Amino acid sequence: MSARLHLATKKGCDGVELDNVDAYMVNNNRSGFLLSYNDQLKYNIWLAKEAHQRNLSVGLKNDLDQIKDLVEYFDWALNRQCWEYKSCDMLQPFAK
Repeated sequence: MSARLHLATKKGCDGVELDNVDAYMVNNNRSGFLLSYNDQLKYNIWLAKEAHQRNLSVGLKNDLDQIKDLVEYFDWALNRQCWEYKSCDMLQPFAK
């Protein structure tokens, strides 16, 4: 992932949207690893810090259940189905 973030910087991107950062919630852990809430939290924080070290704005996609723990590390959030699932209010911590 560090290499991908580096590539984004090299290509002139000013931000990244990180997807599938909620593997701990998915049945059978699609990552292939048994991940806990804390495993995912540590990884997501690491990703955000890696992005910021490259002066990239970093967005959290999905992973609504960890917003309260991640809002201070991510610059914005994107959720394409919050209206459908009536969960948009969970994104409120990102509203400024």
